[in-house]
Amino acid sequence: MPPGSGFHVAGGSTTGVLARVTGSRRSRPVDAPEAPGPLSAWPDVLATLRSRQAEQPTRRGLLPKAAPASPKGERRRQHVAFSVVAEPVFDEIETEPRPPTWGLGDAVVGFVLGFVGSVLLGAVYFAVTGDEDPDLAARVALQIPLWAGLLGVPLWVARHKGRGARVDFGLNVRPLDVPLGLAIGLALQLLVLPALYYPIFWLTDIDAEDVSAPAQDLTSRATNGLGVALLVFLVVIGAPVAEEVFYRGLVLRSLRKRGFGVVVTVVFSAAVFAVSHFQLIQLPALFVFGVVAAVLAVRTGRLGPSIWAHVGFNLTSVLVLLLT
Repeated sequence: MPPGSGFHVAGGSTTGVLARVTGSRRSRPVDAPEAPGPLSAWPDVLATLRSRQAEQPTRRGLLPKAAPASPKGERRRQHVAFSVVAEPVFDEIETEPRPPTWGLGDAVVGFVLGFVGSVLLGAVYFAVTGDEDPDLAARVALQIPLWAGLLGVPLWVARHKGRGARVDFGLNVRPLDVPLGLAIGLALQLLVLPALYYPIFWLTDIDAEDVSAPAQDLTSRATNGLGVALLVFLVVIGAPVAEEVFYRGLVLRSLRKRGFGVVVTVVFSAAVFAVSHFQLIQLPALFVFGVVAAVLAVRTGRLGPSIWAHVGFNLTSVLVLLLT
């Protein structure tokens, strides 16, 4: 190569490439000699470029990397290689949250799995023990498949098909939800339901004993401390959490996701809640409670108030029956 002729790399001169690496935005190369002369002058040129590069900010993603020293020393000239460093820029990329893909189909799956599983387990229990009237401990065990469907399925679909139960279903409890929910549940049991059933008692042969018969059946089995603890766990803790997550969480929000209005969503979810208990006499009370719980879930955007209203509703009934 003739001295002073220069050479081209990737469509540009070495001085132009080095200028772009050093972060300069000028179209002309840095002030380096255009014709460095013989090869013996190149070390001085490179030293000048390194000093100017240290004074200027380095372009992001391009870092100079010095080649290892040659074992033959002076017989080879040290050169500078440049490598592109892959740097994650996730903080600069704005991604939209993935929309949930769960829906009414998952609610049907949870309902079928829960009730069919509970019936099958009850059939196995009866075939093995011959006991047609299980005690409280057995009844708690028989609720496991039901709660797996009503509680397990919504939690699973929220995690794998959505953004979690807290975001998708509003599974969140605030301190104010506790007294608010308990007061609403207490008022429903002591004020609303008597007014609701008064015309039914007057027009039919149904009386208060018929309405409270299922609850009395469970309460009469709590004959000791363990029985009371199992009763509270079954009626006051397990049922409110599982049923609210399913009916006011998955079912109600699946209806809203389908585009149904608030009134249709509240009424339909309350009807499904009432009918799924398979208790004809208690159907009006269950429907009214379902409407109140659905309104709480819609107005607050979370399940805390409806869960505690359910707790207060069931707890009031249990305490009244135990004390009387």
